[in-house]
Amino acid sequence: FRVMAGRIREMLAQVEAGRQTAVLGRFAVELGHEIRNPLTSVKLNLQSLERDAREGRIPEESGAAVSMSLREVHRLDQALRTALRVGRPAAPARTYSVHAILDESVALLQSEATSRQVVITRDNSAVADCARGDPDAVRGVFVNVLLNAIQATASDADTGRLTGHVHVATSMAAQDAGPSAIVVMIRDDGPGIPADLKDRVFHPFFTTKQGGTGLGLSVSLQTVQALGGSIRIIDAPARGAEVVITL
Repeated sequence: FRVMAGRIREMLAQVEAGRQTAVLGRFAVELGHEIRNPLTSVKLNLQSLERDAREGRIPEESGAAVSMSLREVHRLDQALRTALRVGRPAAPARTYSVHAILDESVALLQSEATSRQVVITRDNSAVADCARGDPDAVRGVFVNVLLNAIQATASDADTGRLTGHVHVATSMAAQDAGPSAIVVMIRDDGPGIPADLKDRVFHPFFTTKQGGTGLGLSVSLQTVQALGGSIRIIDAPARGAEVVITL
């Protein structure tokens, strides 16, 4: 009964988060059109200034400011793309390999993990990894969850030892009276998520990270639910957090 009651609480929390995400999607589409054009203009002008800096036509200190501004424009553009994915119609479903998408996601974030002294380990135990859906959207979910795990994982910078670990594993899970499912588990050994925040992390704009948008997990929730799957966060066995994605 306790397990059932816990699942019901999780389901209600996700339904409420999904309702907020739908409203956010409509808002994001309208706001995105107003932001993208001037943002593109700013980016093009900054890139022109960056070329001038490389050719020595503007002072070196100004070139550093231009580079920093370009990085911030890129961050704004990524935040805008994330917000627009909320309101985007679902792409036509096609068959893809979950393990291949995981490989691409890990490779994309390998340099980020290395710079933070974090080791990513893998365990592809799922005997079948073909799923139906939008692989680009699923890649976005994996990248977002992996990046959160990497950023949450601590490393020992003083000794240079690799003490941060993120573990990615897949397995099969039988669905009640339905097709089989593949489960993707992403576990970190960071500080974990306080119990009073677990129901809020999927809400749009909620974030505990400085400079975070609070959109990543809400978009991931909408993406996975649209594919008929689920995503939930549980306490890791020792320390840290574990995100379980069922597709």
